[in-house]
Amino acid sequence: MATSELKWQDISNTELTLRQSKTQEVNRLRLNHNALKLIGEKAGPKDLIFPLPSFNGSAKTIKNWATRAGIEKRITWHSARHSFATNILLLGYDIKTLSQLLGHTSIKHTQKYLSIADERKGQAVNALPDLNY
Repeated sequence: MATSELKWQDISNTELTLRQSKTQEVNRLRLNHNALKLIGEKAGPKDLIFPLPSFNGSAKTIKNWATRAGIEKRITWHSARHSFATNILLLGYDIKTLSQLLGHTSIKHTQKYLSIADERKGQAVNALPDLNY
C-alpha cells in the first residue's frame, strides 16, 4: 500500500495496519509519538491520512525541497525508505527487526542494507583519534 492510500481506518490507537502491495502480506506497525504528531488529528475512517497531490506534483515538491536544502543528489520518496532502513541498522537494531519493519518476506531482501551499515561502522572506528604513547 502506498503512503498516498493510507486511510484513517488503517490506524487503531497507536498501530498502523497495512497490506504490502507486492506480497499482500499484512503488517502491523506501532506508531511512535513522532509519527502520531506528524499525522495530526484523526478524520473520518475513509479519509486519506496524507491527501497528496498527483505523483508528478509530489515529485516536483520533493525536488524543490532538495534544491532549497542544497542537495544536488536525486532524491525520491523511495529515498526515505532507504534512509529509514540505514538509520535503523546504524542505531544497532538487528536485521530481522528491520526486515519486519520494511515488510520484507525474507531477510535476503533486507541484507543489501548491511553493507551500508558496516561501512559507516568502519568510518566511526577510523574516526577515533591516534594514540600518542
